[in-house]
Amino acid sequence: MKSEAIDCFGGGVCLLSAKDGSFDNGCIINTVMKASEEPAVIAAAVDKNNKTCDIIKRTGEFNITVLTEDVPPETIWHFGEETGAERDKFQDNALFERSANGICYLNTYSNAFLSGSVRETIDLGSHMIFFADVNESRIFNNSPALSYSEYKAWER
Repeated sequence: MKSEAIDCFGGGVCLLSAKDGSFDNGCIINTVMKASEEPAVIAAAVDKNNKTCDIIKRTGEFNITVLTEDVPPETIWHFGEETGAERDKFQDNALFERSANGICYLNTYSNAFLSGSVRETIDLGSHMIFFADVNESRIFNNSPALSYSEYKAWER
């Protein structure tokens, strides 16, 4: 059953990034949450058809960049619609840096990033949920996060 009501949740939009050897990849996701405060654990849901999901299953590491309202639609499209199977999404991109785990995160159009090490994975059919210990985090500014509603309005 496909429920349109699922799209009514008011979450934020994030860039999920991962690295496999020298290959960087990333995708846009809309489901990240704090699962525990102590220890600090986050949960991220990822479409199983996404190359980034495969990388995280293999490596157990990822970064989350919290995107802000000023992110250009082209950036969302680049990470959300282009496939990492055909190109390196981070190649020649001056908008990223690497965290301590060696994985990229956006250093602009974002208000924070977190690095996670997977502690548990749940297969939910079309998506995987990765529960991860937070190893590193940084707040860049207090710019408003891009909401899922704003993101969906771009698609119309």
